[in-house]
Amino acid sequence: LSDYLPQEEVDSLIRRTVERGQEIVSLLNNGSASVAPAAAISEIIRAIVRDQSCVIGVSTMLAGEYGVNGVCAGVPCLINKNGIARIIQLDLNALEQERFQASCASIRSLANFL
Repeated sequence: LSDYLPQEEVDSLIRRTVERGQEIVSLLNNGSASVAPAAAISEIIRAIVRDQSCVIGVSTMLAGEYGVNGVCAGVPCLINKNGIARIIQLDLNALEQERFQASCASIRSLANFL
């Protein structure tokens, strides 16, 4: 991201992403937390049914992409009538790669705990 955005915008996106989880949990009491996931699912279904070949961020099992194996993580994917046609591997800088690896390690740890 830092190749495309100033660092302060990248930091803001990271902060907003972390805070978004807290916001979603707070919305669970009034039922509005289901709107965003429903919209995302609708977008994915539309891309599959219409064979749109569009890039959408989805959670998928990684098999070497981004240096990660055996973990489902949210990454950009090309979606078409076959579902995930391919995973789009972004060129991450060292810090982004480190943070992504840490996130995947956290996901793996939680999955092993469950």
